[in-house]
Order: sequence, then structure tokens, then C-alpha cells
Amino acid sequence: MEFVHNEFKDYEDYLIFVENLLKNDIPFMTGIAKGFLPSPGYAQDKNISGHAVIIYKNEGDIFYILDPDGGIQRNKQNNFKEIEKYVSYKMNKKIYKPV
Repeated sequence: MEFVHNEFKDYEDYLIFVENLLKNDIPFMTGIAKGFLPSPGYAQDKNISGHAVIIYKNEGDIFYILDPDGGIQRNKQNNFKEIEKYVSYKMNKKIYKPV
């Protein structure tokens, strides 16, 4: 595994890079504004601070995202079936913008 910091000239340049990663089955961590994530635990402001998520697959215009936090309650043991909708997302890449 390699941890790198990349800066891109624009969103299209970023998409080319990440699609090549995913084509080679390489998931990656990226930042995203919490407002883009559907979990009710996050404010729905698309300009607030970045939050780390894992993008592990794409199909066409859809990114598959894992959010290890997902705004879930940490004070109890959670069953994955109960929290899946808060930690596993499908997001259209036309909507998603990294921060």
C-alpha cells in the first residue's frame, strides 16, 4: 500500500487518475465534504470540512464508497445490516467533488 498526496489541475484530471486506480482494483482514500454523504449524522452543507472515505469501485458514472465513520453511534455494538446504509454508498461522480 502506498500513501500519496496528489494535486490535480482539474476534476477531469482527477477522474482519469482514479479510474485508472479502480480499473487496476486499487481502492483509495480521499477527502469529501460531509454534505455529499447521505448519513443523517452529517450536516448537509457541501462546503464543510473534508471527511476521509474509501472509494473501492466504479461502474460507469457511479463510485462505490465506504465511510468507516458514517455518523454511526460508537457507544454500542453495531450490526452491519443495521448500519450499512450509513457506511456504504453509491454516488454519481458528476455530483461528487473531492476536497
